[in-house]
Amino acid sequence: MSVATEFPIPLNEYKVVTLDPGQSKLTDQQREQLAANIQLCRDAIIFFTAIADAKGLGGHTGGPYDTVPETLIGRVERPTCCRFSSTKPAIVWQLST
Repeated sequence: MSVATEFPIPLNEYKVVTLDPGQSKLTDQQREQLAANIQLCRDAIIFFTAIADAKGLGGHTGGPYDTVPETLIGRVERPTCCRFSSTKPAIVWQLST
């Protein structure tokens, strides 16, 4: 017998943080959202590790848990290509996938 339940981690709360390479510091809003995203992803890692351990698959969260900040910073909006005109380059921004 299986029971359908909602996923216990609210992944819908994840919001993309847009960074401006011209800014040297994060705004308070960017910092708060990045911190919330980090905690959300870490909660999901702990959840899946616990499920694996309950099934006897074991493992630990060390590497994935510790690298969440770097991974999320790498997933922000960033320049992916440049187009050059006769006067100056134009950077095209798109969400990394």
